[in-house]
Amino acid sequence: SPSKWMEDSVGLEWLIDYFDAFTRDQTSKHSCLLILNSHIYSTPYEFRKDALDNNIHLALLPPHST
Repeated sequence: SPSKWMEDSVGLEWLIDYFDAFTRDQTSKHSCLLILNSHIYSTPYEFRKDALDNNIHLALLPPHST
């Protein structure tokens, strides 16, 4: 993004266009874990829903832990 911060639309685009695309064959039979350096409130509903719909489990690390 122009601001260099991860924005909601950029995160969702990355999840759909890259992560989903790369893991789709594996997650059709098994679940996948995506570890995020994030707060739950900064992970938008659409991002979490797409992950759930595609058998991707989200692990959200506490702030300032990485």
